[in-house]
Amino acid sequence: ILDVARDFFLDQGFSATSVDWICRQARITKGGFFHYFKSKEDLGKAVLARFCESSHKLMREAGCCQKNSDPLDRVFANLDCVIGYAKQTSGRKGCLIATFAQEMSRTHPEIQSMCVRGLRGWSGMLKEELKLAKKKYIPRSSLDAGSLADHCVSVVEGAQILAKATQNAKAVEESIKHLK
Repeated sequence: ILDVARDFFLDQGFSATSVDWICRQARITKGGFFHYFKSKEDLGKAVLARFCESSHKLMREAGCCQKNSDPLDRVFANLDCVIGYAKQTSGRKGCLIATFAQEMSRTHPEIQSMCVRGLRGWSGMLKEELKLAKKKYIPRSSLDAGSLADHCVSVVEGAQILAKATQNAKAVEESIKHLK
């Protein structure tokens, strides 16, 4: 159910996705659906929580938690991971956090809060690595690692929106290359 819903939410958006479609594709009855979820919004929260957790795990494994290498290399490995995801999905999928934030930030406060936590989680990982890189390479700089981490996330999210809108996965790679 969660995988089917994630794919529909990424392809169609939350509002345009019906519980009937999810049930049909997941091969469950509507009663089965409501056994697990009180509402489509509860399903959306579960899908978003799962997406955030798996994305953060993927980013950690990409390099941000490998303390034996250069911190800037870990940031670049993290960004390269996003490029790899975009290539794997041909730019069609995008980011569920961005999709939900754009569509539901004013109408679903709990989901909006989850989106913020998801974005801040990744930004926080990058911030710690950027602090270490600043200390190593430009210790006297007034660079704000937190602001730069937020900028990195903004570029990545924007690039994914552009790639999805234009159906051009290279938009992610090109944007991240410019950022790096």
